[in-house]
Amino acid sequence: MSSIQIKTDKLIFAIALLVGLFIQHDLFQIGLAISSFIVGIWVTRGIVARKWRIPLFVFSVVVLMQMSVFVREGILEGFVVVGDKYPVGEIVKAILYGFIHVSVALYDSCIAMYNAIMYNEYALVEKLNYRFVVSAWLVFVTAFLSLFRKRPKPS
Repeated sequence: MSSIQIKTDKLIFAIALLVGLFIQHDLFQIGLAISSFIVGIWVTRGIVARKWRIPLFVFSVVVLMQMSVFVREGILEGFVVVGDKYPVGEIVKAILYGFIHVSVALYDSCIAMYNAIMYNEYALVEKLNYRFVVSAWLVFVTAFLSLFRKRPKPS
């Protein structure tokens, strides 16, 4: 891995994280999804056992994506306020909801794109939660491609 690739990863992560944390627009959800995805790649890059790499990748991306919303709110409102507002049970509930909603987001985004292309109807596209859609597609494509990637033979 070259140093240019490492610097590019860090730059994209920094930009996505800044967009996700400080932009007061729906665009922040895409920034949080991309930064969670990059951290998920960094977490699973060092895992030696290949059979656990994809499940750990999916788990880490969804957990980081859901936790990033609480971190963003903590930065904007104060961590003490967020700590009082959300007990541990609420955070665990949000993480479990993330696993369910990421899988649903794949289906919903396909139906929304089909309706937009075939019927020129964009109501479903407007209702999508882009944090889940971006995370779902990034995780799905990365996991799918890693299943069919040729492994280098040990010499």
